[in-house]
Amino acid sequence: MICLNPDLELHWDAVQYKRQRAKRLVRIYMGSFLNSQWLRFSVSLPSIAAMYNLQVEILSIQDVNKRRMSESDFVNYFLAADIHFILGHAHQGASIRALGWNMDVLKENLQRLKFHNGFPSGLEVQCPVFLQDKFEYLTGLRDYANPTLRIDLRKNGDYTSLHDEIIR
Repeated sequence: MICLNPDLELHWDAVQYKRQRAKRLVRIYMGSFLNSQWLRFSVSLPSIAAMYNLQVEILSIQDVNKRRMSESDFVNYFLAADIHFILGHAHQGASIRALGWNMDVLKENLQRLKFHNGFPSGLEVQCPVFLQDKFEYLTGLRDYANPTLRIDLRKNGDYTSLHDEIIR
């Protein structure tokens, strides 16, 4: 580090040390207890949490339902942490469907994680696989996919006319 004032450098190092020693809150969405990503992640979690002085909170699909979280509440939960990991698709499962979440509202809210530490962040929050936008990821596989029509839904769940996009 180049620093004209050696006292400033010492101060900066002390601030960095305090930041490194402070417990960081990590919030993880595991999805269901059978989620294979969660099962693999959870094996190493205790040693990583101890090594990096992390306080870990885990949110399951059952917790989301018990708390009656909205799409916005779900994302706010992660934004209130230092680091987030979303290891399951947030909109799946019977208990989530009972909350009546709207996928478009959830997608909009997930974009707020773009600049937050964790996974997904950056362009990952726009990934069609993460968002489960099957039409978008089939578009990337057009040479291998069967011809596919896109049918949009209205907010109330009724079908609208066929979208004019067709994968051929």
